[in-house]
Amino acid sequence: MNKLILSNMNHRDWYLEQLGITQYTVRRPASLMGEVAITLTPEIRLLTVSAESTEEKIFDDILKAIRLTRQNVLTLKPEQLIMLPEQFNAVVWFINQPLPESWPAGGSVNNRPTIKTLSLSALAKSPKDKRQLWQELCQYEHYFHTEQS
Repeated sequence: MNKLILSNMNHRDWYLEQLGITQYTVRRPASLMGEVAITLTPEIRLLTVSAESTEEKIFDDILKAIRLTRQNVLTLKPEQLIMLPEQFNAVVWFINQPLPESWPAGGSVNNRPTIKTLSLSALAKSPKDKRQLWQELCQYEHYFHTEQS
């Protein structure tokens, strides 16, 4: 039976198990590889995840419509998501990005509202998608203006 156990785990794992020592797995290994955690200041109300630039007129128009400024927005590259704190109070907007596997296909994660859209240039050309985005933004308005809560 010991041979069967040893075939599924290495000697070190087996010895630690025999000694009753629990092994832990690092949840965020990138944090040990020189990555820096991202700190979200209280004025950040919208977190955008995009590989493309947000320097398009439609983006500024959207911010103006929801009464935010660029100081209220933090844009991250998709690979930076792992550096976010576990808890924060901002809407997460994936622009032309797939949702990570750990993110549900819609709604929120840990009460974290999530929006997913096409690229900004495609969004600018699609009234239907703009309408859908506007409905979602209105649904999350209380996240943008917490002083009204």
